[in-house]
Amino acid sequence: MAITEQVQVKLDQNIQEGFAQFEKVQQHLKNAEEQLREVGALGHSINDLNNLLKLPHLCGQFGEANLEGLLADFLPAHMFAQQSSPGEGGGRADAVIDFPDCKLPIDAKFPREQVIALFENNDKAEIEAARISLVRVMKAEAKRLQPYIQPENGTTEIALMDLPSETLYMEVIRNRRLGDWMNEQHVSVVD
Repeated sequence: MAITEQVQVKLDQNIQEGFAQFEKVQQHLKNAEEQLREVGALGHSINDLNNLLKLPHLCGQFGEANLEGLLADFLPAHMFAQQSSPGEGGGRADAVIDFPDCKLPIDAKFPREQVIALFENNDKAEIEAARISLVRVMKAEAKRLQPYIQPENGTTEIALMDLPSETLYMEVIRNRRLGDWMNEQHVSVVD
C-alpha cells in the first residue's frame, strides 16, 4: 500500500510537471507565432517602403529627412539650416552648417536605381554595368554641388554629399578613381 501510494504520488508529480512543461511549450509556440506575425508585418512594411522609394521625389525626400535627422541629433538647431543658400546665386543646398567663419553646404543624394542593380543581380556583367552607371550618376550629382562652393562668399572650399545608405557609401568609396575625381571637384562623400 505504501509503495502504491509512493508510485501514485510520483505519477501525480510527473503528470503535473508534464502539464507545466506542456504549458511552457504552448506559451513559447504562442510567442513564436506572434513574432512571426510581427516579422510578416515588418516584411510588408519593408516592401511598401521599397515600392515608395521607387518614386524619385520620395527617394530625395527620404535622403533629405535622413540628413535633417542626423544634423538635429548632433548639432544645436542654430548651427544648421535646411534648404538654405550657402552663397550668392548658387541655389539651395539641402542643408548648410553655419560655422563662425564659414558655411558648409551639404546635399543628400540617393541614386537608388543605380544601386539596386548592384544588389539584385548575380550576373557580373550587369553588376559592372550598374557600377559604371553609378559612377556616371555620382559625377553628375557632384557637379550639381559645385555651385554651392563659394569660398569668396563665405562657404568652405568643399561641399558634402550625404549618402543615406552605408552600402551605397561603401560602393562609392571603394572606387578609387571616382573618389579621386570627386576630391578634385571639392566634393566629399559622407554617410
